[in-house]
Amino acid sequence: MEKKLKIGIVVSEIQVEYIRNIIKGVETAAESRNVSIVVLPVKFIGRDIFLAEETSYEYQYTTLLSLVRQLDLDGVIVEVSSVCSFIGGDREIAFTKIFEDIPHVFISYDSQKDCCVNLANKSGLLEGMEYMSEQGCRKFCMVGGTDKSKDAIERKEGFISFLESKNIPFNDNMYISGSFLRECNEKVSTLLNRNQDADAVVAANDDMAEAVYEELKKRDKMPGEDVSVIGYD
Repeated sequence: MEKKLKIGIVVSEIQVEYIRNIIKGVETAAESRNVSIVVLPVKFIGRDIFLAEETSYEYQYTTLLSLVRQLDLDGVIVEVSSVCSFIGGDREIAFTKIFEDIPHVFISYDSQKDCCVNLANKSGLLEGMEYMSEQGCRKFCMVGGTDKSKDAIERKEGFISFLESKNIPFNDNMYISGSFLRECNEKVSTLLNRNQDADAVVAANDDMAEAVYEELKKRDKMPGEDVSVIGYD
């Protein structure tokens, strides 16, 4: 009888739609094969645990990484960008080395020696902003992700390149980092204060787009009517 493979999925958390879609995709593929899956939600490497009360005990989730060895996995799929969204450079590389002697696939990570799957961050953002432009939007601003996240960097680059394509000058007041967190109302408020004539707000993920909706309504502006809003993911 053929051995049933056991594949691990290392993700940040399972509450957000983006991560749930990854898990659903792996589950769908596993159903038609002799494969069982184990989901390891390890939260975030290097996140400030004192950022908010609810993050104080997040470090406990990272201990799940020890199960990668203990479970004797046949392979692992790792969503690197979210797990490492608060770190970068050498620390991110060190994180990926945890899996170097196990068959692995990295999601949202660039490496010449590893099998990697990446998102089309720039093209997706450009398509969304082009649609907003077709609706008449001309004054854009953006709430982005964490500064060290590959996805956040590429989405910011996409935002700037779109403005350049429309001959719209970019300045630092048009962008603020919201760290991919839903709890970014203060950052969004600062962004809107800096861009009071904005007719379009781009959010680097849908969680932050919710905060944009809230802050616009506090200013008696209706999202989609007074100001266009788009969220990535």
